Amino acid sequence: MNRKKQNDFYRKALLTGGVMLSSWIMKQGIEAAYKQISGHKAPKNPGNRSTEWTSAIIYSMVTGAVLGSAKTFLRAQITRKLLK
Repeated sequence: MNRKKQNDFYRKALLTGGVMLSSWIMKQGIEAAYKQISGHKAPKNPGNRSTEWTSAIIYSMVTGAVLGSAKTFLRAQITRKLLK
């Protein structure tokens, strides 16, 4: 593997790892915030009879929107830093 391909590989690995780690950290934060605000654990299994559908749908929408936006922003920021 030549030097340029090797550097590209490392940049992609750093980008992927950075986005995955930041997504996991944000998900933990969202779950903690949900528990703090509602007083209940985050609804993870909509098949569970004690889970209300409205809370599961709202939680899913908020989590998807926040994590999707954050991944897009972080990917752009990390790529910009790596390409300097």
